[in-house]
Order: sequence, then structure tokens, then C-alpha cells
Amino acid sequence: MICTCDNCRFTYKRIGSYKYCPDCGSSRIREATAREKKEYMDYRKEFYPKQQLA
Repeated sequence: MICTCDNCRFTYKRIGSYKYCPDCGSSRIREATAREKKEYMDYRKEFYPKQQLA
């Protein structure tokens, strides 16, 4: 699941059951919107082209 922090806007792929943002430590995390997911995937493709995206 791709999540976004409402506090710092950090978007990341969640593995397991995070309760806090890995960037700022806020508990205000939620599933990313379609737009945020697309931006995340585009970023990953540009900067990490050899890694598989699941």
C-alpha cells in the first residue's frame, strides 16, 4: 500500500503495519490518493529505473 503523511506530505510504500510516518514520526498517515500514487510511481521510475515496482 502506498501511503501519505498528512503532516509532512511524505509518500512511501508501506510494508507491514506502520503507525507512524517514517520521515517525521507523525501518526497522521493515510492511503495515498490516485494522484499521489501516480507521482510516487513516476518518481520511482525516474530515480530507481532498475528496481521492480509492485
